[in-house]
Amino acid sequence: MHVRGARCTGGRLACAGARLCDRLDARARGCARGRAAVRGWTRECAATGALFTREHDLHPK
Repeated sequence: MHVRGARCTGGRLACAGARLCDRLDARARGCARGRAAVRGWTRECAATGALFTREHDLHPK
């Protein structure tokens, strides 16, 4: 009976592990960029006072 993946060599496993690490690193870099963008937007809004203005203050009845 053939067991799937039974003949996997250590080199193949290391290669798969490296690819997984690369993917996780890329995702972490993407998240860091996203967080930096949000921080920039928040800082800009706070500087203009827009962050703390309620919507009903902008549109009085």
